[in-house]
Amino acid sequence: MKPKTMQRLGILGGFLLIFLATSEFLRSYRLGDPKWMYLVMVFGMAIVLTSTLIRKRRS
Repeated sequence: MKPKTMQRLGILGGFLLIFLATSEFLRSYRLGDPKWMYLVMVFGMAIVLTSTLIRKRRS
């Protein structure tokens, strides 16, 4: 697999993780037992994706 394709799949997977973790956090929050680990994971992945996309533009 080409490195550029792998990078795009990684970015797509990061956005998918953000979507799934956010939906799981909201579901658990509505049930009255919020799982904060998912919210922390969303912010962590957002930082990773932001730094990846900014670094990509600089190159």
